[in-house]
Amino acid sequence: MKRLAASIALCLFATALPAFADSALQQRIKAQETAASNHPDQALAGLQALAAQVPAGDNADRKAYLSALGYAQAQAGDVEAARRSSAELEALGERTGDATARAQGLLIRAHAEFTAGQTDAALNAQRGAQALLTPSAPAQLRYWSASLGALMLHHAGEFDEALARYQDALKLAVQMGDARRQVHMLNNIANLHLSLKHAEASVQTLNEAFLLAAQLRDRETMASLKLSEAAALGELGRSSGQFAALQESLKLAREAASKALEFSALTNLSDYYLQTRRYAAVAETVAKARALRVEPVDWAGDATLSVNAGLARIQSGDIAGGRTEVENVLAEYEARALPTEAAATLHEYSDALERIGEIRPALQMLQRERALNDQLFRSERQQAVLELEARYALDKQRREIALLERANALNSAELANRTLERRIIWLVALVLALCAVIAALLYTRQRATNRTLAARNAKLAFESNRDPLTGLYNRRFFQKRMQEEDRRARDLGPQAADIQALYLLDIDHFKRINDRLGHPAGDAVLVEVARRLREAVGEQCVVRWGGEEFLIHAHLETPDEAGEIARRLTSAISAEPVGFGEREIPVTASIGYAVSPLGESAAHLPWPQRINLVDTALYLAKAHGRSRCYGLRRLQAEDPEAIGSVERDLEHAWEEGRVDLEVSVGPPAVPVA
Repeated sequence: MKRLAASIALCLFATALPAFADSALQQRIKAQETAASNHPDQALAGLQALAAQVPAGDNADRKAYLSALGYAQAQAGDVEAARRSSAELEALGERTGDATARAQGLLIRAHAEFTAGQTDAALNAQRGAQALLTPSAPAQLRYWSASLGALMLHHAGEFDEALARYQDALKLAVQMGDARRQVHMLNNIANLHLSLKHAEASVQTLNEAFLLAAQLRDRETMASLKLSEAAALGELGRSSGQFAALQESLKLAREAASKALEFSALTNLSDYYLQTRRYAAVAETVAKARALRVEPVDWAGDATLSVNAGLARIQSGDIAGGRTEVENVLAEYEARALPTEAAATLHEYSDALERIGEIRPALQMLQRERALNDQLFRSERQQAVLELEARYALDKQRREIALLERANALNSAELANRTLERRIIWLVALVLALCAVIAALLYTRQRATNRTLAARNAKLAFESNRDPLTGLYNRRFFQKRMQEEDRRARDLGPQAADIQALYLLDIDHFKRINDRLGHPAGDAVLVEVARRLREAVGEQCVVRWGGEEFLIHAHLETPDEAGEIARRLTSAISAEPVGFGEREIPVTASIGYAVSPLGESAAHLPWPQRINLVDTALYLAKAHGRSRCYGLRRLQAEDPEAIGSVERDLEHAWEEGRVDLEVSVGPPAVPVA
């Protein structure tokens, strides 16, 4: 949700429509079209000054003018004018049989509709353009179609197809040798990784983008990359790095005199202040962003500001006013068919309500978020995304190998030239000896290069599966592991199902530790809790689930063992306070867990549904006083609807006897003073 405005500006900045032209007039038109990427109002004024010179009728000058005019109008937010230019360009293409002109017109319309928030209409227009573009169509036009389509699919929640389109656009940018477009596509891929909760993959992709961007020396490009870096560092819990990246992005945006990027930086900064519970700073930053009056009006950025302002009001005591502000934005996301932004907002909304003690409304928001995430992260779509990510990693490796081979080819050419010169000067024997020495050195260098590349790939493979702070496994690793478990269960059948348990742990009053003692203290608690969890469960899979949440996937000998492990975890975490400097920080945790199978009827629940049940049990543990364990031992449900009913109201199902819950209580949860 918080990165939507920045992503839109980023993609369109890099996708100016090409004018395929040779005449002097067309060159002037092209110059205005290029300017429209950053300064659409100035470009429109320049195009209007050229209008009298454009001949009437179906000709190349008219085609170039309409394509530049429509693009500038869409960039400026004049949707109706862009629609008219699009229609005129499409009609010109129909009359002359020019598929390229028709495709350009459809892409302008897609651009305009997306600017207006009409995602479905925009996708239909883009797909129409894509159907007209053959492999022999200009690479710039195919790039524009792929990148614009990817961005729209991304925000519509079609992550697997969006990643494929982003990768297609990146390949075209590489083929064109266009470093700027490569940087923008890498940035968009990094943002998609964030939507998928793969923050480590996002950071790795951004590192590649920063290396390319260093060649451009462009403040706006670096400002956009810094925004994405801040978002990724925020997901990884690196608060100080996140704030530094936001400040750098804001500085670069102001140096570049880009109001749009300054607006995006302030929007993301307001979110940072919300995360760190500096509610007065949220209101101040929101006011600064709104005072910029960016044209065209950035409805997505305005929506983000409204959400941040509303959440700050809720946690500052104005609960009714804040809820109204957030609910209005959620209704707008629903009307515009933007499930990704709605799910992110619901997650923050639920956290805010839980923080002020409104547990039941928080659970309702959590259920709404789950319903959206069930659509966004269906297991088969997650598998498709993982396969695409693997293909992207392979493409990246091939690019690195190609660079190394190019360097080796240059070295070989230099060697050949030197050998030729020395054959003329030196005796044959000496030349052969020198060649042997040089060949040995090159062979040694090649082997060293290969070892370096192999080590780098091994390091990336390790880091992609680990949380950088605690060293535990991350969500990405767990998702792949559980997909393999589900596949094995389907292959072997119900008779071969083993006994498992999932545990979701939340450190009690963790945000207060950060607020009172600072984030370094919070990091120290997370690292120590991770160590205690590993020690308590041995070889079982321990995952940093996000923030102060941990997840454990355990294989059991008997179902009774699940409760014993839960009590062992409670004791391990709270046995003694965590030392930080001269402070002793008391730590307790709330735990929700579930055994699998949960009875014959629910023996083969897919892992996302088991996570939902465990998450609901965790909410019960927190709602009933924290520092306790709520575990599902049995579930009486014959169909998906009945299971869904239990997910929505676990406590009621428990009272009716439809589930068996095991409850154990730990030491009192004492907030840090």
